[in-house]
Amino acid sequence: GIFNLQFNDNIVGEKSVNIFDLTGRLVYNTVLNNEKDCLIDISNKDLGTYVLKISVNETQYIKRITNIK
Repeated sequence: GIFNLQFNDNIVGEKSVNIFDLTGRLVYNTVLNNEKDCLIDISNKDLGTYVLKISVNETQYIKRITNIK
């Protein structure tokens, strides 16, 4: 599917956005600098569960997401 990441003003600096399938294979990545939002399209990937990992400075945020039709 397509989804939008939005970052609040507290999150500054380079942001690395990675999406992995459940086997650990990287299926999407991008690096954001000062952007407050990011549109991500994984509709061309297999349906199922993925792991979204966002790294900002020394902090990592990890969330499971589901790609559905």
